[in-house]
Amino acid sequence: MKKRARVGVAQVLVAGLGLVSSAPGCGTDCSRSQTCQPAEVGPTVGAGQTPVGCSPRDVGWGVEGNCGVFVSSSQGDDEGPGTREKPLKTLARAIVRAQEQDAGGRIYACGEEFQGPVTVPGGVTIFGSLDCAHGWTLTPNSSKTRTAIVARPGEIPLRIEGISAPVRLEELDARARLDPEDPATRGMSSIAAVAEGSVTMFRVLLDAGPGGHGKDGEGYDTEALAGLGGNAGADACAAPASFGGLEQLFDCGTPDFEEDDSIGGLGGSSTLTTGGDGAAGWPGADDQPNGGKGGGTSQLCRPGDAGMAGQEGVSGAGATGTGTLTANGFLGAAGGPGGKGGTAQGGGGGGAMRGGVGAMMCASQAMGAGASGGGGGSGGCGGLGGRGGGAGGASIALVSLGASLVFDGSVLSVATGGKGGAGGPGQEGGPGGAGGPGGGKGTTSLAEGCAGGKGGPGGAGGRGGGGAGGPSIGLAFIGEAPSVEGLIVYGSNGGRGGEGAGPEQAGVDGVKSDLFRFEL
Repeated sequence: MKKRARVGVAQVLVAGLGLVSSAPGCGTDCSRSQTCQPAEVGPTVGAGQTPVGCSPRDVGWGVEGNCGVFVSSSQGDDEGPGTREKPLKTLARAIVRAQEQDAGGRIYACGEEFQGPVTVPGGVTIFGSLDCAHGWTLTPNSSKTRTAIVARPGEIPLRIEGISAPVRLEELDARARLDPEDPATRGMSSIAAVAEGSVTMFRVLLDAGPGGHGKDGEGYDTEALAGLGGNAGADACAAPASFGGLEQLFDCGTPDFEEDDSIGGLGGSSTLTTGGDGAAGWPGADDQPNGGKGGGTSQLCRPGDAGMAGQEGVSGAGATGTGTLTANGFLGAAGGPGGKGGTAQGGGGGGAMRGGVGAMMCASQAMGAGASGGGGGSGGCGGLGGRGGGAGGASIALVSLGASLVFDGSVLSVATGGKGGAGGPGQEGGPGGAGGPGGGKGTTSLAEGCAGGKGGPGGAGGRGGGGAGGPSIGLAFIGEAPSVEGLIVYGSNGGRGGEGAGPEQAGVDGVKSDLFRFEL
């Protein structure tokens, strides 16, 4: 296998496909000579032996009309007979007609562009790059006179199924193209051809354009759920003992997962003689007590402190591996999602104030409790993890699914694999709920109860991991390695892996190889 640097398609046609040898004094193009005899280039493989006068490279002025079915995208009509004078229009129709007629499965294609995808079944031979305006003679050495099969972005233009019988292709191209910057092509691959069974390619160009860039992980339009506000404390002089604002529990929409719960602390309770402390919010009550202090005769109560913020979610892992190859194309690895952010601690309950009986205080011991503390607000919920970046698309000239391949003066040309998509940002955590107000003093000289603390903000979700870069492979295969004798590969580079939270979370770069095996 000969290897060359990546060049333009026109250069590929001249430098690669022009390497076929000929008899002395003939040059590489014998189509205009009555005496030129090309050198033998190997056995005819495909739908049996090609009869004398039916191989375009062996005759000077075009093949005979009874050699097979003729097709021209510019001059043909699929309702026609498929003769030299009235060719068919599409290769798909020509293939059907060639199988129906007693013509050895031979198809003669004008040097024009044909719309794919095209599937070539066993027993069919396609001779391309013929000048249908001048006797169907062979004119292969210019990109303007080559038979080319193209398809829409993301489609595989040529499929070769030489399972029931061999397939032979001569003097034609298959070109896969897309614009990697077009958002509509995100993650798509450029694969020129897929082959199964027995296939011979004589002066065939399989040209794969760049792979589409992977999709970036999408962000979130909204933040996570906010915490609930705390409950109010009881007013002074309303009971012999007053409970503080009740705990405020919020399950963040996941009632079966206690680890997602946030609880605002209970406000301090009050009696005639004591003002109790507020309780700490959850989670983190043991590590971070944040309840307010109760007040007494000589000091005022203290409000509850705000809850701690939830922990940020862990970053997603970058994509690894080489991806998967099937008859339907290439599937790369996406980056891993980021971890969910932690639920925030609820605010601490506010401290209560003691009561009293007498002038400018409560009227009786039965109604002598002071103002209790407000309950803490629950913490905000943690944000969802960022979405992983998508894999970049591949640039692969030929996929062999265990095919038996024979090459003669053929070229595989590939471009750069698509960049992996960047990992998406995590969802912002929800804000904490406001603390509940402490109880009022009414018209007395007693002090008001203290407010509960605000719940902490939920932790943001971790950023997603980067997607894998798309590979750039001349011949990708499953099964035994095919022979590459008589083949030239014009290589390029694999796509860069997508960005993550850091270098360790970036996706792996795409494979760069002339010949690469994928495992089942």
